[in-house]
Amino acid sequence: MDISQVDKSEAPLGLLLMADPSEEAVLRYIVSGRVFVGKMEGTVIATAVLEKNEQQFEIKNIAVDPKHQGKGYGKLMLSHLIQFAIESKAQEVFLGTGNSSLSQLAFYQKMGFRITGVIPDYFAGYDPPVFENEIRCLDRLILTYKVPHA
Repeated sequence: MDISQVDKSEAPLGLLLMADPSEEAVLRYIVSGRVFVGKMEGTVIATAVLEKNEQQFEIKNIAVDPKHQGKGYGKLMLSHLIQFAIESKAQEVFLGTGNSSLSQLAFYQKMGFRITGVIPDYFAGYDPPVFENEIRCLDRLILTYKVPHA
């Protein structure tokens, strides 16, 4: 998979909405963030949005096309984002995910992220409500990757 940063106008909205069902939120953060895409044979199969805030980066969105999930492309994209942040002198990279996103929580922790906070009822206003793994997504869990000091 070839990963590159693209112009905001090239952001694959459909893929981004798979990871975040709030179109309003997605449209807002693709304007302020850096959009990355992963391509195979010219076709976008993965995407991510990374936003810088002082000495830290926030991964606002990361998604892999369902036909390509479970093949290591999410790991490649996340590794690329972490490396980009390190090269940009970030001290940490963080992200938020839903309390019901069990496979994502496992994935991020395997990649070195730690749970560092909870924002209760962050997703409570989503209409329609979001359910994953038969659990209502209500709380936002914050996970942080601390950049090792050289």
